[in-house]
Amino acid sequence: MAVGPDPVVEQTLDRVGTLCAQRHALDIELCEQLAVLADAGNPQAAGFRSVAQWLALAGGLSPAEAKQYVRVSAELASLGELVCDAREGRVGIVALDSVAKVITTDNADKLTCLTRTLGVAALAKALGLYRRYSNVARQWHGTTLRCVAPV
Repeated sequence: MAVGPDPVVEQTLDRVGTLCAQRHALDIELCEQLAVLADAGNPQAAGFRSVAQWLALAGGLSPAEAKQYVRVSAELASLGELVCDAREGRVGIVALDSVAKVITTDNADKLTCLTRTLGVAALAKALGLYRRYSNVARQWHGTTLRCVAPV
């Protein structure tokens, strides 16, 4: 006799999924506000070394987390459709940060597709290979960025 799913577990899983989606939306909103801050004048005028240092202190984040937010905020225009996905709760800050490190106008469409298709761990692995082989290609082919590994 098959036992149906526990309703408490089902409700809890749904709630956790909703909370994660809301967090993704809040993360991208924070990045958008950091971009506004960068345009208007940054906290360096107040004696901080960087926006990341200010964010770590003001937001209670680790320095690494603060740097993620600042990197993503600097690449919002390049991230395009992924920003919309994050607002809708489908893409998190870790994936956005990984993509922000390598995105260009030439590879934006492919990276958007990869981000939507792969999980965070697989995306990190694919982007690591991309960085590794694109650096080799850049050395061999001057300033032309070519991905010599299947991505």
